[in-house]
Amino acid sequence: MKLMFTIFLLGSIFFSGCAANKDLTKEDKAFRDAEVLIAEAKTVITEAKKAGAEKYAKDLLDSAESKLVVAEDALAKEDLEVAVTFAGKSLENAKAAKAKTLADLALEKAEAEVKAARELGAEKHATDLFMRAFKDLLSAKKIYSGKDYPGVLEPAKKAYEEAAEARKLCEIIKKSETLIAEAKQDIQEAVKAGAKRHAPELLKSAEDNLVKAVAAYDEKDYIKAIDYAGKASDDAKAAKSACVAASVGKYTVKSGDNLWNIAKDGKVLDDPFLWPLIYKSNRELIKDPNWIFPAQEFELPPFFDDKTKKDAVGDAFKYKGK
Repeated sequence: MKLMFTIFLLGSIFFSGCAANKDLTKEDKAFRDAEVLIAEAKTVITEAKKAGAEKYAKDLLDSAESKLVVAEDALAKEDLEVAVTFAGKSLENAKAAKAKTLADLALEKAEAEVKAARELGAEKHATDLFMRAFKDLLSAKKIYSGKDYPGVLEPAKKAYEEAAEARKLCEIIKKSETLIAEAKQDIQEAVKAGAKRHAPELLKSAEDNLVKAVAAYDEKDYIKAIDYAGKASDDAKAAKSACVAASVGKYTVKSGDNLWNIAKDGKVLDDPFLWPLIYKSNRELIKDPNWIFPAQEFELPPFFDDKTKKDAVGDAFKYKGK
């Protein structure tokens, strides 16, 4: 009888101990759960702040931080149910703050790129790309209005990439237009400098490259247009330089020469009416334009513009009239 009583007593103690251990294990688990949630909430709050949540999702961020304070206080008081509940809510708000911030940033980036593309003329020059970007941006904004912040990221990213591609295409088109205009200007300046006379091959090369540049532009091969326009400018500038070098030269008077015939020479001024330019450039040697002498060495006039030529022709007629 005593033996049975002893066995019964030991069994009761054993089962009571197991129940106590079970309750202790549940309490330990709740405590660990609260600690994990609090630590995770702190991490996400930090990430949200780094992303810019204080600007884009301040209410959500403030809510996350205030709930975190409650959770930590409850944990310190071992009120585990409250600690777990508020830590979970803090984490939820922190994640929402981070997601909203990232969505706002993605939308801002996409909107800025779409605007930049439009300002460069993407609606005209890159219509398909621009319209796709615009539609994806609208889609992202619609998703945002439904507060599906993670869902905003993909269409906003697509809108940005499409708009960026459209903008780059417009920049290439703009560059080709600018270079073609510059090449035309360079060719005009080379012609004025006398390239037809002093650098005909360079001038022809410049004009041929300009024709190719315009053709490539019309065919929407803007890279080739840029290449040919650059070559046209280079050739035109080289032609102009050759003209300047040729014009700053010397001419030695031969027997039978006069200023009219010297100016008429295609290798000199190619226009007899420009003889006053030679006269004015050599006043120390030429006392009277009717009298020049063999072996005299005249400096040929440097590069001159249309006004100078017009004035020289006018002087020639005035002198003739005398």
